[in-house]
Amino acid sequence: MTTSKQQTIIETARRLFREHGFSAVSVSGICAEATVSRVTFYKYYSGKNALLQEIVTEQKNRVRAEFEALLARQCSLHEAAEAVFSLQRQSFDELYSADFLRDIEENTDLELERFFHELNEEKYAFMRGFFHTLQQRRLIQPDLPVELIDLFIRQADILMRHPTLTTLYSNKPDKLLETILGMLLYGLTGKQDK
Repeated sequence: MTTSKQQTIIETARRLFREHGFSAVSVSGICAEATVSRVTFYKYYSGKNALLQEIVTEQKNRVRAEFEALLARQCSLHEAAEAVFSLQRQSFDELYSADFLRDIEENTDLELERFFHELNEEKYAFMRGFFHTLQQRRLIQPDLPVELIDLFIRQADILMRHPTLTTLYSNKPDKLLETILGMLLYGLTGKQDK
């Protein structure tokens, strides 16, 4: 059960992380913005990394629940793509700003490096299952090897960090992901789903 002070800390940190990236935000800054003492902060969290990991994990779990609800429905590829794009836009609006993504890329903290690596591997495993389900429903080409889909998803992450593309999409980083996801989803069908 989250107390109101803890919820204030979470909401303040999420906003600051989105606005400035997590590297530029300190525990003192979070406390000042949330109007709570450092004692109160440390009552709930061992440090900024613990809070960051909780925020990212909570968002991941919420997005995963939405994906699972999407799979539970019998929908077209177009409906699935629209839901994926909507979830992606929501994630960018709530947390994953250009500054936040830059901090993930430039992070040198071993604890956070391990956390984001495990998060990515978990995402890849989940997405393999997601696309496997779409294959079983014949929404994407059923003869594509899962390994190819997995590699394409991993390459999509590399494209998201490519300097030329990040510069090209610097004002709208969520549009880059939407474009890459669109290429993935509609490229897998072997035909245009209009």
